[in-house]
Amino acid sequence: MKNFRSLEPIKSYVIKIKKISKNLKLEFTKLLIIAHLKPIFVKINLFLPKMRTMESGKVDITSDIEAISKAPAFTFILFYLAGILTGSRFFIQSTILVKIIVPLVVLVFLIISIGFKRRSMITEFLLPVLLYLSMFTAGWINIEYSNLLNNSAKFSKVANIQVLNAQCKITGKILEKERSYQTEARLIDYNEKIILYIDKNVDRKSFDIGDTLECIIRPNRINNYLNSTFDYARYMEKQGFFTTSYVKASQVAVRKASKLSLKEKIIKIRENYIDYLLKNKHYVHEKAVLIALTIGDKSFIDGNTKKAFSNSGTMHLMAVSGLHVSFIYSLLSSILGFMGMSRFAKIIRFIIVSLTVWTYTALVGFTPSIMRAALMATIYELSSIIEREGSSLNTLSVSALIITIAQPESLFELGFQLSFASLLAIIFIHPIIVKLNPSQNIIVKYLWNTISMSLACQIGTSIITIYNFRFVPTYFLITNLIAIPISGLILYLAAMHLFALWVGLFHEQIMNIIIHLTRILIYTVNRIESLPLAIIDCRVNNGQAVILSALLFISVLGIPKDKYMRRLSIKALIITFIISLLK
Repeated sequence: MKNFRSLEPIKSYVIKIKKISKNLKLEFTKLLIIAHLKPIFVKINLFLPKMRTMESGKVDITSDIEAISKAPAFTFILFYLAGILTGSRFFIQSTILVKIIVPLVVLVFLIISIGFKRRSMITEFLLPVLLYLSMFTAGWINIEYSNLLNNSAKFSKVANIQVLNAQCKITGKILEKERSYQTEARLIDYNEKIILYIDKNVDRKSFDIGDTLECIIRPNRINNYLNSTFDYARYMEKQGFFTTSYVKASQVAVRKASKLSLKEKIIKIRENYIDYLLKNKHYVHEKAVLIALTIGDKSFIDGNTKKAFSNSGTMHLMAVSGLHVSFIYSLLSSILGFMGMSRFAKIIRFIIVSLTVWTYTALVGFTPSIMRAALMATIYELSSIIEREGSSLNTLSVSALIITIAQPESLFELGFQLSFASLLAIIFIHPIIVKLNPSQNIIVKYLWNTISMSLACQIGTSIITIYNFRFVPTYFLITNLIAIPISGLILYLAAMHLFALWVGLFHEQIMNIIIHLTRILIYTVNRIESLPLAIIDCRVNNGQAVILSALLFISVLGIPKDKYMRRLSIKALIITFIISLLK
């Protein structure tokens, strides 16, 4: 018995050795998988991860930029977007592009199936190059098949017709103007969009979204406004609108819709919400701002208020985007926190969050900025179910890919550009600024985080805003420090107001609080906008915008790696920019 007991320590050591060997086998398997995947990303791209073994024995993926190391899709998406950008400038027949991409894809699959197990020049260099070229060509093909190249007034089927008997289906909201009702419509026989101005002598209750107007129209080309630097005609072309027409009351007959499409039903729900808010003529100014903050419809706001929000650097609050989705996501996460972290609870939470976020996305009109945020929220919840660590950059890349596959022309929309640029700034620039203040005080930490977030977004989007709007808001840090928390409260209370309306309790009291908060927000924005030097005029051309973008890219990402080459590149770009200013 004594001898048997003396073997107990040996048995325990044997069990430990088995566990260690099992772990080593698992780690060795991981290393083999990584060794097979590594040639796709390494050697050809300085952004992608390097491999190293930690002291703990765990295999980790690291790089000069931690965010990029966790997002191998980022570089591939960049090549795909570059293909869309190139295809929009240079037209090549899609059949030629297909003939290019098919051999590329075949070569990729051959290399993976035949030569992938052996490390060679083919797998180390040729395979990544082929993958990048495939993504680039795919983007080019996608833009060739889109409507972007056809969205020009010269392709209009009705612009040169003087008088036309037309059937126009109302597809958009109906706005009341001084002398007419403005609405978006589709010419059924020509499958072309048009802006209609309907005579006010026509009974407003007689027509609605989804109805068809049988009318006589006189198409007029859309032109830019006098003394305006904004290219309104080109902006409308990108939306697919080339012409407008006034419709007289004596020359129109309404045919009511028998059935509404899902899109038309969603638009009607949104319009009913707006009608409910504006049916009472009190606090119309505040309610117009509330409509812009909640569903992104700025058509009810007067020009002075728009200018105040723009000049104070808070116009992004009215462009429904990631900020709004983050408020909704945080609210839902807090409410559903009691469910725990079981797999079943995660699935239920995923369904509730996804349905809520995508319903809100539909109500505000599926704009690229809100779709990006909704996709990211959905992917994050999905990664929680499958127990995978989420990467902001990877999620952002996948969101961009999904949006541009469905609508490649989204890449050229200002909302898409600002939304993705601001999030890239949060991923790369925000951590750098946050580290400048090591204070652990809760209040100081919150204030500094808000300031650094606003500053990072402003830096990231500065080139886009300067190029399009030709000015820089000076006091954006102060305004956002006050405006963002107030906007968050307004959005939360707006959600509570909808619930109170459904229940039938306290909805008037909640609306009064919302009105007062909105009034404080408007007052703050107006006061800051009226300060001296609230904006600085600044203009850049295409070449200068490219130089500044390259300078920001090199400075933030630290590319190239060699410090001497990086400094030389920065100096060269600065000198080039100064020379461009002297011309």
